[in-house]
Amino acid sequence: MSFRALTTGSTGIPDDSAERNISTSGSDAHSHVKHLAEAIILQAIEDLWSPGRKRESLLFFKGKEFSLCAEVAGISYIKQLNMLRMLADAGDKTKPRIMRKAL
Repeated sequence: MSFRALTTGSTGIPDDSAERNISTSGSDAHSHVKHLAEAIILQAIEDLWSPGRKRESLLFFKGKEFSLCAEVAGISYIKQLNMLRMLADAGDKTKPRIMRKAL
């Protein structure tokens, strides 16, 4: 993946002669995507305790989005199941019965 950066001269107009390429290696890009997937999962967990975001978070965990993010983050299927079980047992706000009501 490469990004093109343009510098500006004293006039504030992009200076094509000062163009340079900034590149990231494949492993760096993969690392960034993995961290992003982890951050999405963590935000969805936090949103379970936010009344305004709970429904969206529950839909995330119920749908394909969670498994996709978990796969990108390197979380095995067994660990995904354990995580979902842990969230279901976390308290009244995430109990399956109450989760169904929120949907």
